[in-house]
Amino acid sequence: MIYYFNIYNSIILFNILLTMCSAIIYFTKSNKLYGEFSNTYQQIFMINGKVVQSVENYYQSQKFAWNKNARYVEYMDLILNANSPHVAKILGHQKKISNDSKWYYSNNDKRLINDIIEEYKDLIIRPDWQTVKYDIMLFTLLSKYSQSAKLRSLLLSTGDKCIVYRSLREKYWGDCQTHGHNILGKMLENIRQRLNKIDTDNQQFNTYIMYICAIFFSIILIVNLYMIDRANFQIYLHNYRHNHQNYHHHNYHQNYDNTYIYNDEL
Repeated sequence: MIYYFNIYNSIILFNILLTMCSAIIYFTKSNKLYGEFSNTYQQIFMINGKVVQSVENYYQSQKFAWNKNARYVEYMDLILNANSPHVAKILGHQKKISNDSKWYYSNNDKRLINDIIEEYKDLIIRPDWQTVKYDIMLFTLLSKYSQSAKLRSLLLSTGDKCIVYRSLREKYWGDCQTHGHNILGKMLENIRQRLNKIDTDNQQFNTYIMYICAIFFSIILIVNLYMIDRANFQIYLHNYRHNHQNYHHHNYHQNYDNTYIYNDEL
């Protein structure tokens, strides 16, 4: 048992080292290496004042955000608030799972997923979905990585390496066994570049503010020194004038006394 355990750990370590040395970052499921990049990775963030469980939740819910009808809003909220991103994806696709599967909406809500899909089957995915889905995904990913210091740091730690979503089915978002477009991976590279630029701009701004503060406090110091020197000079000038007046006054009286004595002697 221990032998197999050590082999398993060795394989995991080998894969980690291989990924670190490779110029390409691969990710698949949320529970695998770099699983944080997966859209099903559960990381709470906020969009327009609403709590989002995962990228998948928000992305799938936006298929029905185009219609303000109460039923559309209900279904959109069901997708957005689903405890599992996989449930959100199934609801978003509006495709029932096999009949032998007993998938519940949540632990507290025992409605079957298939029953929910059947109830809202008349709802239509927004007609321009294929046109707007890229921008919606990009916006959602930006919200995810900009609001989490942990995920932001992880993404930036990949440097300039290529990021590939290794998927067997996703031809658009993933590589689909090297035959896909890997749009999700390219989006993450795009976001990484944006975050790097923000960090660079912030660093330059902080440096600029530091220089401004240094100049400001230097001016204050110079003015204070000038005022101190001016005050000292005024004190010195006052003392000088006072001493000078005393000197002349003393000499005047001394000369007067000498003249008086001289006249008496005459």
